[in-house]
Amino acid sequence: MRVWCASGSALLSLLLMGLSGVALAHSEIQDLFHEGQAGPYRLFVTVRPPAVIPGIAEVRVRTEHDDVDMVEVVPLPLEGAGSHLSPAADVATRSEVDSQSFRASLWLMTPGAWQVRITAHGKRGSHTLAVPVRALPTRTEDMSTPFSALMLGLLVLLWVGAASVARAAAREARLAPGEKLSRRDRRRGNWAFAATALCMGLLVWVGGRWWREEARGYEALLYQPLKLAADYLPKVGEGTLALRLEDPGWLPSRRLDDLVPDHEHLMHVFIVRVPEMDRVYHLHPEKVGPARFERPLPPMPAGRYQVWAEVVHATGMTETLRTELLLPDVPGRPAQGDDALGTASPLTQSSTDSRTFTLEDGARVVWLRDEGPLSLDAPGHLRFRVETAEGQPAGDLEPYMGMLGHAAIVRTDREVFAHVHPSGSVSMAALDIARAALSPPPAEGAAKGEMQHAGCHGAVTGPMPSEVAFPFGFSLPGRYRLFIQVKRHGTVQTAVFDARAGGRGLTPVSQGKVP
Repeated sequence: MRVWCASGSALLSLLLMGLSGVALAHSEIQDLFHEGQAGPYRLFVTVRPPAVIPGIAEVRVRTEHDDVDMVEVVPLPLEGAGSHLSPAADVATRSEVDSQSFRASLWLMTPGAWQVRITAHGKRGSHTLAVPVRALPTRTEDMSTPFSALMLGLLVLLWVGAASVARAAAREARLAPGEKLSRRDRRRGNWAFAATALCMGLLVWVGGRWWREEARGYEALLYQPLKLAADYLPKVGEGTLALRLEDPGWLPSRRLDDLVPDHEHLMHVFIVRVPEMDRVYHLHPEKVGPARFERPLPPMPAGRYQVWAEVVHATGMTETLRTELLLPDVPGRPAQGDDALGTASPLTQSSTDSRTFTLEDGARVVWLRDEGPLSLDAPGHLRFRVETAEGQPAGDLEPYMGMLGHAAIVRTDREVFAHVHPSGSVSMAALDIARAALSPPPAEGAAKGEMQHAGCHGAVTGPMPSEVAFPFGFSLPGRYRLFIQVKRHGTVQTAVFDARAGGRGLTPVSQGKVP
């Protein structure tokens, strides 16, 4: 039935233009979050990219204060000539419930690295913030059964109607007024009906073949991430993780030698022992050859591990790769540089409503959240406070790779993974590309550090803070484990929390100011 409907859609395109939205399904692509400055205005931006390209990206903007009168948004390529040729901007609709929230829908017409430029107009002038967006086709959309039935009915109506019109024309067009139909007239009409029905059937068959070819062509363009191969190289007294990137042949123009540093590293790797998720390792392999990376491992117990690797291409396109790795007991060496590790209770022995995690030195990390499950489609701040063993604010957080903290958020079925910073889930390397088109690049040294710290509400000066907040939102229900990493006294420490998404609980953006 759906093949007939699809093939008939070419004949029914005008009728279906107003109904095409019925066939669209809800996107399950994880949202992008960013909190940054548009001049004096602080904006919390959520972008839901489309899963089908061309498609519509949903953009939500919330201002920190109520002095913004209007918000305009426009999509542009992240780099190249198109990044300087801005079309007319769309005016975002202000929420009737929250006067500081705005919403807009933007068409992204081609796959690739895009940016959404957001201009806030208010009492302190007009200022712009650019947010990188990854637009990739990840699936095809199927027609719902009711919509398929509607299309089939319209196709049959058109088919029979056209044949009936042809029969009437051949049978009665030559008759004089009042003249009766002869047997020859009826025969001529029946032949016209049959010939028209046959021609219509041929058109439907040709349309079906065209539709299938178009579908196959689109499926060939569906995004295929780089393949990640992981191996363990045993050495005396230690072991090494060897990673290799492989191109699945998705696009001829894809490159493996165009990676750029993000937080000063070409690759960020998170390794979690599964299925209990009781060990986590945040490593930064170094490039040792074309598409090859290696890193000495810290001491690790034997088991099966899930590996996620994040890389950023020179175009600003971010990719998260995944694989699995079986390890024996690894003697290893202590973590070096920005590498970090953490331990936690097995999933089967932990609560889904954890609030406090005790660090090795007796200090603790407290998750500042509401009771119950976390809300879905309610972006806000994941807020954490570091306290001393006596319950006082620790006040000793140090920058960790340019940020006050890093968070890895993993659904326990491992189908959802997000690496989030206090500036959001957008990579800093992509943000640098977007910012470069808006203003001159920052000066070397301290200025660069200040730009990265801007994700934490300004450069870190004076007394060190005790709290860190991550802009985020849960779009898919399920149980999640959160790995929160902060740096104190020169050491990276990891706190682990569990929660279930699908209810109330996430602190809304409207409540309080992020430290």
